[in-house]
Parts: sequence; C-alpha cells; structure tokens
Amino acid sequence: MDRFFAPIDLFAASGTWSDPRWNPTSSVKIINAGAPNDKPYDYHCNHYGACAFSAALFYALNRNDWDYLVFFDTDALIGDVNLPALFDEFGRRPETVLAPGWLGGVGGPLLVWKQPGVCKLAHQRLYPNISVTPRPQIWEMELRDIYGKDWWNPWPQHSTLDMRHDSGGNPTFQDWPFVMRPHAHLIAEYIANKTSRAVPLQ
Repeated sequence: MDRFFAPIDLFAASGTWSDPRWNPTSSVKIINAGAPNDKPYDYHCNHYGACAFSAALFYALNRNDWDYLVFFDTDALIGDVNLPALFDEFGRRPETVLAPGWLGGVGGPLLVWKQPGVCKLAHQRLYPNISVTPRPQIWEMELRDIYGKDWWNPWPQHSTLDMRHDSGGNPTFQDWPFVMRPHAHLIAEYIANKTSRAVPLQ
C-alpha cells in the first residue's frame, strides 16, 4: 500500500476485535468492528469480512481529509497498471466506486471509493452482516445492487481476477491488471513481467 498508493493513513480493519497490543506493525492502526466472534465465519449469515468493511467505512467517514478510500486484498499482485492515470480518469468520471468485476458482482482485489461512494455503502446496505437468516445474495452481488450504474469497472473484459476461478494454465493471466489468489507457479513470472511495470500513485 505504501509503495503503490502512498496513503495519508493506513489501517487494518477487523470484523471482530483484534487487540492492538499484539499488532506487529505499529504504524498501521487496527480498526475493530467488535462483532461477537461466537460463530464460524459464514458469508450467508456470519460475514466478518463485511463487518470489517463497515468498521473501515465509518472510520473513514469520521474524518474529512481524504479524496479516495483504497482497499487492496493482501493475497493479490498488482500488474502493469498506471495508477496515476487510472485515478485521474476515475476522478473525472461520475461513478463513486472503482472495482473489477467478480462473476457479475463488484469484486476485488482493488476497490477505490470517492467519499459519496463510501457514504452510500455505509448507509444503504441491503442485508445485515450478522443474521440468523441467510442473506439472499453474497457480498459481491449486494455491492452490485447498491451501486448499479454508480460503479466503474475499467476491466470489463475480465469476469473475475480471482484465480481460484481459473484453471491456472490460462496464458492470458499476464494480461490481467491484478491477480487475486495467484497460483504458486505463476507468481514469479507475474512479478517479473507485470508488477515491475506498475506505476505508483503520485
């Protein structure tokens, strides 16, 4: 995050409660959602990831000194992307969230919000994060329905950047702007040929 996005603040959000005393990276704040960790993770009823997103959104909305909120998955690689050009175009567009697709929904590994987009997700959720009743849609489809035409996907040619949904032998992976959950035998080649050409945000 420091290398590619040069953030004014960097934090990690926990869906439950993570004791800041045990944080190995003292420069990164821990933002806790505080949901009771009394059931196994379940993206239909017990979505701790969505709890973490809620905590992150409200943390960001409690301050007004930023233009973009950036989320990047830890299990992903940045490819040959000109981030200054990408953010510049996003800033000129009317949409309030930038993200690749995820099998028809809004997915990762990169999500970027303008402040109105953060506000929309914080206050217009369709389903609870913790519920005894299974949510009718998974998180990515809920985001799609919340944002509708307010979502910009710069890479519509890719149905997903999550390599769990690819055989791993797909030669077009080198054309993917980001790789999420990359196969082990592709990592070195991708870093050498794609990540090395990424242009950090200035």
